[in-house]
Amino acid sequence: IDIPNGNLSFAAGHGINFSANANATDMTGETLDDYETGTWTPSLQGDGGTLSGQSYASRVAYYTKIGSFVFLSCDAILTTLGSINGSYAVIKGLPFSVVTSHMGGGSVGYHAGINNNSGTLTFYAAGNQVYLMNGGTGYVQRTDLTNTSRIIGTIVYQTGV
Repeated sequence: IDIPNGNLSFAAGHGINFSANANATDMTGETLDDYETGTWTPSLQGDGGTLSGQSYASRVAYYTKIGSFVFLSCDAILTTLGSINGSYAVIKGLPFSVVTSHMGGGSVGYHAGINNNSGTLTFYAAGNQVYLMNGGTGYVQRTDLTNTSRIIGTIVYQTGV
């Protein structure tokens, strides 16, 4: 197929079929039928859901969705924490929800303005949010976020959308 000017398009539910490959025992599909890129708006907050009075210096975030897998990158810089509730520090605003049985995670490349941390933070994705984890020893508490909290990182998870 030669497409000198334009895109190859498929009807919804169709895509590139890889069925010529050997099948794994638990294989459920061999068609790549979804690819998407875009931006999303991360929000640093507590897992309780209530949020008010928050402001940011910057929120830069991108996603790539390939099939059911979502790859995120983000840089969120708080200037005013505002009023948040819940027990744990999370990032909300994910472009797609996380499949509960296929939770994901990621790494924090840089962080600042987060109290009581061991120096190494990671991500744990579940439901509609990403928890900040403290050096593998437990959750970062909501009360550890400050007016100067900044998180730069990458996250990978599986979605059902």
